[in-house]
Amino acid sequence: MTQGIAQYLLGGPMYALDYANSTLDDFAPTTVVAATALGCLALSKLYSRYQQGGAKALLARTLMHIPAVQKEYRQKILKEFAKFKEEIETAWKPFGQPFLEIPEEGMPAEELLKLVQKYYETTIEHLKKSQVSGTVYQDALKEPTPLPDLSKIRWGKTKMEQLEQILTFAFQRTHLFNSLHTKEFPLGSFLKYQVVQMISEYYGGRSNEVMGMVTTGGSESLMTAIRAYRDYCKETKGHKIGETVILAPDTIHAAVLKAESAYNVKVVLIPTDKMGVMDEGAMEAALKNHGSKVGAIFLSAPCYKTGIVDKNIGKWAAKALELGIGCHVDCCLGAFVYLAKLLAIKGVTSASFDTHKNGRSPKGSSVVEFNEMPNGENLYYYAVFSLPNWSGGIYGTPNSAGSEPCTHVLHAFLTMLFLGKNWYHKQAVKIRTAANDFANVIQKIPGLQLLVQPEQNVVAFEINPMTKFRKGAIYQFAKEMEKRGFTFNAMLDESLHFCVTDRFVNTKQATKKLREAAEESMVEVQRLNDTGAPFPGAKMYCSMSEALAPDPKTQSWKEYMANWLFGAQAAHELVKRYYCTLINPNAPWKTVVEKPR
Repeated sequence: MTQGIAQYLLGGPMYALDYANSTLDDFAPTTVVAATALGCLALSKLYSRYQQGGAKALLARTLMHIPAVQKEYRQKILKEFAKFKEEIETAWKPFGQPFLEIPEEGMPAEELLKLVQKYYETTIEHLKKSQVSGTVYQDALKEPTPLPDLSKIRWGKTKMEQLEQILTFAFQRTHLFNSLHTKEFPLGSFLKYQVVQMISEYYGGRSNEVMGMVTTGGSESLMTAIRAYRDYCKETKGHKIGETVILAPDTIHAAVLKAESAYNVKVVLIPTDKMGVMDEGAMEAALKNHGSKVGAIFLSAPCYKTGIVDKNIGKWAAKALELGIGCHVDCCLGAFVYLAKLLAIKGVTSASFDTHKNGRSPKGSSVVEFNEMPNGENLYYYAVFSLPNWSGGIYGTPNSAGSEPCTHVLHAFLTMLFLGKNWYHKQAVKIRTAANDFANVIQKIPGLQLLVQPEQNVVAFEINPMTKFRKGAIYQFAKEMEKRGFTFNAMLDESLHFCVTDRFVNTKQATKKLREAAEESMVEVQRLNDTGAPFPGAKMYCSMSEALAPDPKTQSWKEYMANWLFGAQAAHELVKRYYCTLINPNAPWKTVVEKPR
């Protein structure tokens, strides 16, 4: 009986197998293999698409290939887009005409207070008409506070003191505004639009093409751009998460490497020489090797390490355009000092500019600008989060934050209006001149040499390799200079840099003090070098902790081997422990530290 059941159950499959074998007898084996491979590939593609939203999404994407369906869909989207545009224009109209570029000369402080008051009163008038679910958690924003008597304001003596008064007033008026609630606080999007357009115009962008975001800093701007490129490649090139490749010189900012971890892309670093100049042959080879997986090339203007502007930005942007990929220029460190029209370069699809550095806006604010991609779509589209099936309702945000104050955008906006283009241009000249003066001092100190003549606002230098100083001497120099009032940034390759700012420019006899401190410091470094005293390693960015750098000249073989084997892992652990301790120095970390990783 059992055998009969088995024959019955297997009869169907066995019959089908016999039928398939007899049917395929007339086909060559290579044809059968090829057909099988193509079928598996097609199934794989279908499964991949199924995973991107389930069966309904797969069916929708499939139907979109039918021209009539696609036409009908596009017409409905355009109709809704027209409604969006009308709603936005209506919401923005009460605020008055937008500022689309930085004025040549800064606006008077009194005019800016009036402008802030207008934005504030318009928002309160709009908001007080109804109760709002959540959004405003204080018993506030019911009636506007009147504008103070401008004739009685005692303005500061300097431009920066006056700017501080303007920004303080703006914070008092808008600190409860949430720009992500666009219905309740349309001022937020109106301000972002203006800031993006102002930076765009300053750097040669076309107002009808450029979109952008105001972020909390350069790192967020860079990371947002990479996430946008990843999602662009996912939707237009079929990349799976983890497949998209970002190519960048190894001098690129660490935020790009943070994005590699955060957004699951692959960052391939192209080697540079000591001056920070990229190996162009290696870049060409990487473009060829990674082929269709490349999402974008990232470049710097200037780079953090040595302060040079990456060479041939126009060439690589054109190459990116030819290959149908993106090209991002990181101008966070150089914004308002580096003045080339980056956004006008054909093939530059995005760029980032910090407004909270040389733009003189309060921390933290930065702008990431998006141009059109080679397929004609603006990259901004792919930076937006969209969750149409969330249980709490249709959800979308332009970036990671779920709440976003208006103040940092308003502060950037007001700062640019108050200072004006001419002030920025003059300040850029002062900073570049001061950087050259700084470099001349370093060049004249025996034992030191520049890595490269400064191009913008960064001076990078090292111990002259022709001298007999031991490894780590440059870090000892930094330590000595810190005692004398100058703090440098330490690189891993036995070099330092100093980013020249307005603070250095406006310090009386700054260059003289630098020279005296450098001369005294090198005398002490020479003394310690002669006595064989151990030198420190590179410091962690933004902290005082030192790295574990193996040095056979100052360590026993056992210490050296331990550091050589485990130094990087230990440094990795210590960075994490450092921030854990910062957040709670009294937490019981002992058990965590002792646990092997």
